[in-house]
Amino acid sequence: MTKVPTLQIDFYGNILIQVEVHPNSSKNGIYGYNKWRDCLKIFTKSEAIQGQANKETIKILVNFFNLKKKDVKIIQGQSNKLKKIKIINGNVILIKNKILEVLEVVI
Repeated sequence: MTKVPTLQIDFYGNILIQVEVHPNSSKNGIYGYNKWRDCLKIFTKSEAIQGQANKETIKILVNFFNLKKKDVKIIQGQSNKLKKIKIINGNVILIKNKILEVLEVVI
């Protein structure tokens, strides 16, 4: 059985997801799960200079979960590869199922 990365809900109903970003990669997208850190692995072609990888990470998540850019924010780890993402107005069931889809392909 595939382990689902921890999805948290804050007091306002926002979804919180932990991600590990790998900048300056040869590909863009969500390509795995780090079981030790309990987070999704995101690869981005952008470099970690002047927030480029952060912007690309948000773009990847917006496209992957079919969200609006204003609804996805990095709330922790702006200058670190381990980041906490807040998703506003997201459906936790749809997001969980979408994550499971990608993990089934990767694992």
